[in-house]
Amino acid sequence: MAKKDMKASGNGADNELPEETRRKTERLLKVLLTPDEERYFGKEIARARQELAAVNDELDEVKSQFKSKIESCEKEQNRFMVLLNNGYEYRQVECEVVNDYKAGTVRVTRMDTGELVEERAMNDIDRQRELPMPARSDKTEGDGAAATA
Repeated sequence: MAKKDMKASGNGADNELPEETRRKTERLLKVLLTPDEERYFGKEIARARQELAAVNDELDEVKSQFKSKIESCEKEQNRFMVLLNNGYEYRQVECEVVNDYKAGTVRVTRMDTGELVEERAMNDIDRQRELPMPARSDKTEGDGAAATA
């Protein structure tokens, strides 16, 4: 088939590279605590404080046996207090990475909020694309064998 015929049939357009590609990924990103989560962590602080008070009462009887348990409770309480005071924690969040070959940039967008997390120039690895391969058809191979028989 001549080059003119390929263009007219649309086969030539199949070999053009897309202007951008998209894929899903996850990033560890800041997520603001919801009111329900804040209530939950508040209850956890109260629970941890209550447990600490009980352990301190027992400590009067056997100080040396409970020292490590108190440290554990304080650490847990402090963890919840930091979460509550900060109002956020880091979590894995699903993101979309868009390689914009025309602009030469890579954009990472959060899937939960649509917020742009990162935009940067493409590096050599980002510029690598998969080349479109023509689909192989078993029919074509079979027809060729039948035609020669």
